[in-house]
Amino acid sequence: YVKKGGIYTVEASNENGCKQTESREITVYDRPNVTITRQNINYTDDQKVCDGDVLTLKASGNSSTTYTWKSNNITLTANGNNGELISPTITSDSTFKVIAYETYEGNTITCKDSTEYKAIKAIVPSFTITATPVCKGNSSRAVITGTDGTTYIWSKNGNVIQTGGTYHDEEALNETTTYSVTGTLGHCTKTESGRAEILNLPVISSITTDPIGNEMCLTDTKTLSATATSENGDISYSWTSNKDVSSMNPQADGSVIISPNQTGQRTYTVKATDESQCFSTKQIDINVNDIPSITVIGDRRVCPNTEAELKVQGNYTVNWYDTNDRLIETSNSSEAFKPIITKDTTF
Repeated sequence: YVKKGGIYTVEASNENGCKQTESREITVYDRPNVTITRQNINYTDDQKVCDGDVLTLKASGNSSTTYTWKSNNITLTANGNNGELISPTITSDSTFKVIAYETYEGNTITCKDSTEYKAIKAIVPSFTITATPVCKGNSSRAVITGTDGTTYIWSKNGNVIQTGGTYHDEEALNETTTYSVTGTLGHCTKTESGRAEILNLPVISSITTDPIGNEMCLTDTKTLSATATSENGDISYSWTSNKDVSSMNPQADGSVIISPNQTGQRTYTVKATDESQCFSTKQIDINVNDIPSITVIGDRRVCPNTEAELKVQGNYTVNWYDTNDRLIETSNSSEAFKPIITKDTTF
């Protein structure tokens, strides 16, 4: 085994004492002395590579060295001037071996060296973001479900807003909002996005009254009905009032019958709620008028075929009817009612 170059002489002798020598000069060439370095990933642990990452390895030797790569589980394609680079995708623990070749004497002598690099697959965090759809104008709540030991950083509109596995957005949302979350496990990171979908509120198109109008008398009843539409399913209605709540009678069709027990203006509010629990409200004002207290003054006895003069005390619009409830005349209470009397008559 020759370790260094020089002139080596061999001497041969036989049993008769005859000898002969011969010398030969031996040249010993250096092996490539190859090393492997990782080029693109700088972790504290030099062997770990995140699952799915591309690892670039470079073999280094002499300027004229050529390289051949082998792996226990990955098909490799070498790059570089002499095949010194490989860039495999790491999906499992893998061992990479490089064999370096250096040729001399017009390629008649080849020296080689080899070394290995072991890449250990590191777990990339796996997680999902779930955000409950929210009614327009409400706040959202988003939750992460993922790998134990993962730390999370939340971002919205490019700004970091929170760390942790749950985020409650206190801001009233009026459009679909996307949250970005970066999860870190060891030195591996992953970024996912989640959307908080915004549900439109029901639209209350009208409130109708039966009898028609916003005026009513104290002893009367009136039915209030609302019409609404929603993108989120069927609608239910509920009614409230700033006065006389006990005088409201909700109906199965969503309307309400009101029978106020006091005069004055009151406000009725209808709340339309859809299947997603999104709701809108609309109001209507109703004026409740007192019942007139009527006193009729004037002639009680007249001669046949003459006028009787009758008046109503107060300031009212007066409708005069005969005994068959047929309307005879409409006048102001300041004006006298002057019917021709031919017989006993009740007005």
